[in-house]
Amino acid sequence: MGALLGMRAACLNGEKMDRWMDPLGAILMSIYIAISWVFIAKEQVEMLVGKSAPPELVEELRNIADNFHRQMRLDIIRVYHFGTRFLVEIEMVLPKDKTVKWAHDRSLKLQKLLEQHEDVERAYVHCDWKERQEDEHDWEYIRQKFQEKVRKLRQIHQNYQMTEEEINMKISLDAKVREQNQKNQALSEHSLATVNSQSPYSPRNHDEKQEKCNHSNEKTPLIQIQSPSGTISSPVNGSYNSLGN
Repeated sequence: MGALLGMRAACLNGEKMDRWMDPLGAILMSIYIAISWVFIAKEQVEMLVGKSAPPELVEELRNIADNFHRQMRLDIIRVYHFGTRFLVEIEMVLPKDKTVKWAHDRSLKLQKLLEQHEDVERAYVHCDWKERQEDEHDWEYIRQKFQEKVRKLRQIHQNYQMTEEEINMKISLDAKVREQNQKNQALSEHSLATVNSQSPYSPRNHDEKQEKCNHSNEKTPLIQIQSPSGTISSPVNGSYNSLGN
């Protein structure tokens, strides 16, 4: 462009246009250079700040990760510019009973497979044992969850926090409850002892009745009657006791 303008200005040398043709060409060249640099800078800045990859490339890399291993499941994939090429971040879900060695070997193979793609500069594979809804890199979300947990802990602390007066009242109430329980227990034991003493089947009453019976038998007079079969002894109350010869 500059050469063409210079040749045109040389052809017009000596004419009246010679005075302003050269400055006009310089102005036009400056405008062209400025516009072209704006588009180039815009393209390069988008690459430097990590612009997302085209959907076609993301879908191609997703298919590679999905079909890599039957026991590994794709959870999250991120693909963005890293200079002129792309950087890939993948989160895979593995069975939780697998060892660290098993997970490391499979994730390393997947990493090398992704980096063989012509548009991929670097690939990072993260393994987890379950899918997570939250973004582990979203610090605003992490901060909100942390503040929510802090509020819950403070609420629990306030609910269980008591003043000195409340503590003394609780101690006094506990002492009264223990005293009342002891009285109720003593009253129950006394009532049970009274019932047992009045029961005709208690051992004490049984022994007393047996003793009275023996004592009455000792004092009861016997009447002896001679019969052909032997001597018959009978108490006054009418019971008989046969004694053989």
